[in-house]
Amino acid sequence: MTDPKAAILSILAHRAPGATICPSEVARSIAQDWRSAMPAVHAATDELVSDG
Repeated sequence: MTDPKAAILSILAHRAPGATICPSEVARSIAQDWRSAMPAVHAATDELVSDG
């Protein structure tokens, strides 16, 4: 599985300023079994938010 934080930042970098993404979109981009990746995606999101 690819690093969820890196995937989040990469997807956001390709979006318009102020655009949002869905956590499942990130999970689908990093794992075939995307549902099992959701906890890691949520944890990465929480870390990015707390990091500012």
